[in-house]
Amino acid sequence: VSNNKKIHPNENIRMIVSDSAAELGNLLHRRGQLKDAIKLWEFSLHHYEDHPMAHLNLALVLVNITIINCPGMEDIPDLVAAKWHLDKVFRMSKDLPVEYKMKALDIQRASESIYLSGTHKMIPVKSRIIKIDRRPFGISIHPLSHRVKSVYSHAAFLDVEEGDWAISINCRRPERGKFREYLENATVPFYLRLLTRECADEQYRGGYREDDRPGEGTRRWSGEGLFPAEAEAEANATALIEI
Repeated sequence: VSNNKKIHPNENIRMIVSDSAAELGNLLHRRGQLKDAIKLWEFSLHHYEDHPMAHLNLALVLVNITIINCPGMEDIPDLVAAKWHLDKVFRMSKDLPVEYKMKALDIQRASESIYLSGTHKMIPVKSRIIKIDRRPFGISIHPLSHRVKSVYSHAAFLDVEEGDWAISINCRRPERGKFREYLENATVPFYLRLLTRECADEQYRGGYREDDRPGEGTRRWSGEGLFPAEAEAEANATALIEI
């Protein structure tokens, strides 16, 4: 990570962890392990939110329309999220090596070609990324399903809707039922990525499959509501998470 500012020792450790995760993500990507690579790039940004390589690689993957309908990669392509990651890179471009800038421009041209050709009209809008810069912000989230249960105050002006699925906080996907813990560790301001209600309903149906590995945050059940084993847990989850 290129940076000319003075860095606190703790921040330096976080940057080292972030660098290591991003490099390992690159390795897995070259081996074709795209899903694991994405997890590591998101993990990298969770530890250092301005890591340019992680932002670039996520933008490159999210803008890749050839991945559409790929099993296990239902939230890709995501042109909105790709633009968000790319904008982060351009905002720090003055401190980046030339090869990073060239890669960012290539991704930008690829994205623009999708819009100029009209291809974007065939790709559903999958997510919105909002900056939480105050508390309370105006969103209530269910502690088990991570779905938005109510919208009020400032969030109402950002097109957040009931049924949207909160899938990441600062590019880190909370494990099932761990959203409250992640949220409590997130200091304002932070970014929340929401999968739109339409996309979540169509692709995920709001339920976890029992063999989902912790941390994947995937929902692939074709039924309605929660699994029977989770119904009792939901009944006991009386307190919504307020943001």
